[in-house]
Amino acid sequence: MQLRGYRLASKALATGAGERRSSLAGSGGEFLEHRVYEPGDEPRFIDWNVYARSGKLFVRRFAAERATRVYAVLDTSPSMQSKLEVAKNALAFAKPFARLDGWFERSIPDLQTGLTRLSLEKPGLVLLASDGLEPLSGIRAGLTALTARGFDVSWLQTLSPDDLEPPTGAWRIKDAESKGSLEVDDSARRRYLDRLGAHLEGLAGLTRALGLRLTRLESASPTVVFTALRRARMLERGG
Repeated sequence: MQLRGYRLASKALATGAGERRSSLAGSGGEFLEHRVYEPGDEPRFIDWNVYARSGKLFVRRFAAERATRVYAVLDTSPSMQSKLEVAKNALAFAKPFARLDGWFERSIPDLQTGLTRLSLEKPGLVLLASDGLEPLSGIRAGLTALTARGFDVSWLQTLSPDDLEPPTGAWRIKDAESKGSLEVDDSARRRYLDRLGAHLEGLAGLTRALGLRLTRLESASPTVVFTALRRARMLERGG
């Protein structure tokens, strides 16, 4: 596994003087490299000469670019208790890939409230480690507050095997959020999986609509996390 040469990708809009304003900012500086065009990149950075030769879109990067602030946000809601170790380790694995103007760790027990409050800080890249098992309306409000202020979000969705494939048969579960208990059977299991599938599909659609990155993690092993980050384009060449 080759880790060198990568850094955290971000399109965050910094507001402070001299800070990174986009993933391709600093066009007045020394040319650094080309990279493959991605949706959301500014067309003015496309190198049309390269396109004429290769038929592929590449954008120019410049040495004046600075890294953005990174907020490592850990969801500490009750449903995350069995997944906290995976979430913490995943964030720790990502830290060396940040070219830092600052690494700020935040713990939030509620996504809507925590993300909305975070939006009041100086914009940067948010690395969010959360299972996302909260109502989509609240998640949408929190993410919208961030994007409206110029934050970029890479979401490491930490889900356990039991979240995705609960046991079969009759058994009793305890709701991590409400603390109540419930007798369930295979019929209830099927209804849960239907609702979970709809929720995860809705979350994926929401992040796509906002132009954010989302990847799923069930393990914090370095190989799994690195592969997931690359596949979701949370890492880019140039570190």
